[in-house]
Amino acid sequence: MSKKYLSLLLTLVLMLSFFAFSPAVASAESQNLIVNGSFELNGSVTSASVTGWTVTNLLEINAAPTSLGGDTYFAAAAHGRYFAELNSIYGKPATITQKFNTTPGTELTVKFALSNRNSYCGQTGASDLTVSLGNGATVGRSNYSARFTKSTNPGCWAYNSFKYVVPACQTTTFITFSSNNGNCTSLGNDIDDVSVVSTTPVVVCDAVVTTGNATEITASSAKIVNNTYVYGGQIIEAGVRYSLSSTMSNSVTAPASLSSPFTATLSPLKASTTYYYQAYVRQACGKYAYGQVKYFTTTCPPVTTTILSKDFEDCTYAPFARWGNVSASIVSGMGVNGSRAAKLCGSTGGFEYVLAVKPNTTYTFSAYCRVDCGQARLGIKNSHEVYETVYADCKYSKKTVSYTTGATGGTLVFYYYLPAGCSNIAYLDNVLITATQSNCIVEN
Repeated sequence: MSKKYLSLLLTLVLMLSFFAFSPAVASAESQNLIVNGSFELNGSVTSASVTGWTVTNLLEINAAPTSLGGDTYFAAAAHGRYFAELNSIYGKPATITQKFNTTPGTELTVKFALSNRNSYCGQTGASDLTVSLGNGATVGRSNYSARFTKSTNPGCWAYNSFKYVVPACQTTTFITFSSNNGNCTSLGNDIDDVSVVSTTPVVVCDAVVTTGNATEITASSAKIVNNTYVYGGQIIEAGVRYSLSSTMSNSVTAPASLSSPFTATLSPLKASTTYYYQAYVRQACGKYAYGQVKYFTTTCPPVTTTILSKDFEDCTYAPFARWGNVSASIVSGMGVNGSRAAKLCGSTGGFEYVLAVKPNTTYTFSAYCRVDCGQARLGIKNSHEVYETVYADCKYSKKTVSYTTGATGGTLVFYYYLPAGCSNIAYLDNVLITATQSNCIVEN
């Protein structure tokens, strides 16, 4: 074998090896949504049945090369061997329609080859057709329509193309080619190499979300502030979801603005309950991105109960008991509003009321007190003592003291006391004792 032929053989082997082991890469142009866009699947026919297409009136599939009854000679189709002729016979122009699946918002590129013939009835040497797209096969349901003509260089192909954006909710799209030529015999528009290409854009879907902090926590609501996200694409929803579980099962969402940082208000909530929460965004690609899970506990609204309200209009000082070296009586005309009041005279004694109390509860003792001689004390005592001193000024003043019990409860003594060393004269009216729970306690 000569060196020349050996060299050619080696070159051929290398080329075959390259094509055998090189991976195939599909281009965007190869993603044609149209079936039988070059009309190669049926041969030369005059038919209303063409693979992939729905036909009305007369459609011819012609092969090139051909002279087509003495008309312009077609040396070749625009693509492959065959092309379609949309005839226009006696006011019945041919149409061809094909439907295909689409994704709303996707941009489509529509492309086709158009050629004219030598003569038409009333429109010599011109091709005239309309292309429409929409969610139905009829022109009335189209949302895009354009007219295309060709009147020069009969027998030569000219490519036309345009962009079409699939409307919202349109998952099936119809494309229709309609002849606009008037009353003719069997002459029509020649089309070939129809393609509809969907170019799928690269969608960024990489949002990074940071969950903010819980503030303004009450028994029924909370605000989650300073939630942030970083994202190069479009955010279509943002908010905070919250749940009674750290796994975020059965979560509820609280929407927020799309700006970063954003704030969400969680409401309504249960008192004295731990909630788990997490910021989130929904991206234009359809995916959700979440921040870290955090938690907070709602507060418990204080509950205040009236234990005793006493204005001495019943002419008794019960449930207070007198003790020590004092005398006690109910007198008229000496109350806060000129009604009855309790009067105490003497020293080292007074009124007291012993009450069994609940744990972790704040008790408040208030009364209107008056001292005409000496002094008096309004107070509460147990393991320690709180009181207010009232000095002689011959007029009423409201005094208030509070005592918070510990974890075990016990008893408290509420008293109005006249100290030793003086002949004290004091009055007491409009007594009020209340209990306020400082947190939520479940009692058995």
